[in-house]
Amino acid sequence: MKLSELIDQSYIIGKYDDVEINSLSLNSTECGKGSLFFAIKGSAADGNDFIAQAVGNGASAVVTESSRSNNHAGIVRVRSIREVVAAAARRFYMKGDIDIVGITGTNGKTTTTYLIDSILNTVKIRSGMIGTIAYKDSKSYIDAGITTPDPVSLWKLISDMRNNGNRFIVMEVSSHAISQQRIFGINFREKIFTNLSQDHLDYYKTMENYERSKLSFFEDASTAIINGDSQTGRKIIQSHKDTITYGFNKDNFIHPVNFTLSKEKTTALISMGKNIVEIKSVLLGEYNLYNIMAALGFVYAEGIDPETAKKGIENLSYVPGRIEKIKYGDIDIYIDYAHTPDALYNVGSCIKNLNYRHIITVFGAGGDRDRLKRPMMAEAVEKFSDIAMVTTDNPRNEDPMKIIEDVIKGFSKKNYVVESDRREAIKKAILAAKDGDAILIAGKGHETYQIIKGERRYFSDRVTVRELLAEL
Repeated sequence: MKLSELIDQSYIIGKYDDVEINSLSLNSTECGKGSLFFAIKGSAADGNDFIAQAVGNGASAVVTESSRSNNHAGIVRVRSIREVVAAAARRFYMKGDIDIVGITGTNGKTTTTYLIDSILNTVKIRSGMIGTIAYKDSKSYIDAGITTPDPVSLWKLISDMRNNGNRFIVMEVSSHAISQQRIFGINFREKIFTNLSQDHLDYYKTMENYERSKLSFFEDASTAIINGDSQTGRKIIQSHKDTITYGFNKDNFIHPVNFTLSKEKTTALISMGKNIVEIKSVLLGEYNLYNIMAALGFVYAEGIDPETAKKGIENLSYVPGRIEKIKYGDIDIYIDYAHTPDALYNVGSCIKNLNYRHIITVFGAGGDRDRLKRPMMAEAVEKFSDIAMVTTDNPRNEDPMKIIEDVIKGFSKKNYVVESDRREAIKKAILAAKDGDAILIAGKGHETYQIIKGERRYFSDRVTVRELLAEL
């Protein structure tokens, strides 16, 4: 494909050589003959520093916003490079179109994605998923590196999923993907907002900036399915014309008439317009009822029969690393991805309402990330836990003990134990538990690694628990 076919001429500054392009890359080490390299300045690295390497590896052209690289052959200067790369990737990979639903919010994205995918499968619509756990469909499975990949990888995924015969893609949309325009050019059929609570302030600095990113996702005319109980959700509702609201407040279009929660299932009668749908789901807690209602918003928007959709919801037996239960005699061990104050409180409150004798919580905070939320995580854990085990959770390049020191500032009581070795912390929690107790191991969920000093080391909470139980 010619360079002029990939890049809208209105973005280009000055003259360029219209060369033939056979691959796109954001990584200079992956460039070869015929590659088009996009030199993007990011928060951690500047692609302009790697132009010489890209050219040396055979790149036929380099797209950049910078004027400092004019000494290299094949330079194409543009404005709005993030828009350029997304638009070019779409033109390069896509032949035709596919329906896409995008889900954003601090918590609940993954579970809502799995619910909608299960509903689509029930109504015999083949679908793919792109999100925190994996990028997958019936023919392929790739462990996710990040929730929403870069635009070159993203459009390749979308194209592959379409070519695999899928009619729909259910996609988690992170705030970073919105801010960095990774999703530029995607015409979402529906957009879903789950909630907003503190996270990513290492990147956004203020909650206002973080919220602004989420709000900007809803600035087009796509059908919006919005949590009407959320303050941010209500802002979207006020400014968006085509909105389906859900929540516990009966002013929402979709809301529960009544519901019951147990250790085994969630049962609810949910009103959606003229329909009352009875749902019985193994997904536990009020926060998962929110996720179920968000999925029903999609059902309503698509005109799917509610009784058929109900089967799809009830067919979902679990979501990896989301309040995933392992039984140990009369002790229940829950593994969950919760790593924000709000998510910890939600999953912890869910467990507390199930009337266990005591709750023991193992958790930590990530390194090189929002430091302000660390003591807030301890405050949340203290509200539902009888004992807290404070440990590591991807310390990255920080000293684990420094992170733990930040966390424990949030405790007002002394009912916590510090154990920096995560395996030992889990072991101590299991040994401390008695019949009728619950253990929550939070923060990693589906993840199978710890990032320590830049090195990704294998570690799975699920596997660790099963190994320890076999030893006891």
